Amino acid sequence: MPTGYSFDNAGAAGARQLDQLSEAFDGHTTSVLTEYGVGRGWRCLDIGAGAGSIAGWLADRVGPQGHVTATDVKPQYLTERDNLTVLTHDIGSDPVPAGEYDLIHARMVFVHLPNRQEVLARLVSALRPGGLIVVSDCDCRERDPILAAPDPAAAKTFELFNDLIRDLGWRNGADLGWTRYTYSAMRAAGLLPDRTVVFGRSWAGGSAGCGLYQALAYQIEPVLRAGGMTDEQIAELHRLLDDPGFVLSAWLMHTTVGRRPGPVVPAGRRQGGS
Repeated sequence: MPTGYSFDNAGAAGARQLDQLSEAFDGHTTSVLTEYGVGRGWRCLDIGAGAGSIAGWLADRVGPQGHVTATDVKPQYLTERDNLTVLTHDIGSDPVPAGEYDLIHARMVFVHLPNRQEVLARLVSALRPGGLIVVSDCDCRERDPILAAPDPAAAKTFELFNDLIRDLGWRNGADLGWTRYTYSAMRAAGLLPDRTVVFGRSWAGGSAGCGLYQALAYQIEPVLRAGGMTDEQIAELHRLLDDPGFVLSAWLMHTTVGRRPGPVVPAGRRQGGS
């Protein structure tokens, strides 16, 4: 059965993947969370926490009266703190960690879950009345537009890679366009979706967006060769992703915010202050 996930975060390329993902998208994520008032005393669940940058940011925001639970299938990059608990956990098959959360956050997780609608429905009951769920995924249905390239052959090399990596995702059960349906999926799960914030920009060679693709390419080299890429083309791909003269419009992220129906009780007014 397809698992939906095509990469291995355990090695050096996986670690770089998570670092580049954080560098590329943390500013967008934290701006949305800040706008929705995440702060002192909140109880948060960060699913698929990866390198832990958002979990750490949340722990700083909620303070000693709040708490963050950070989960990942491979949580080797996560560090516990007084107000941050780390769990080895697969949200696709394991029970939702116990707790009534003010915030549940998941970035680049649902796109890989074959049972994403069922998972979303389970998460609703883990929210406090009035609690928020914030789901971010990139729309990867189509080829990324190339805004500038050193030469046409280099552009064709990237397009071949772009086709192969998207085809791998589809074959493994990912839905690379699911982010377009998150808003309606939240409604179907009984949430009150508020809005979807779309983040996109250009990425030149050597930037986090190109570095993210480079880390993924290292992880799936056997797939690239099986798809017809030669060693010379793979080497050219890595040179291209380091070249500031190569520019992509890539990684269009949709962040959808929903709320569980019910009155919102400020964290400081809850029994026990948490």
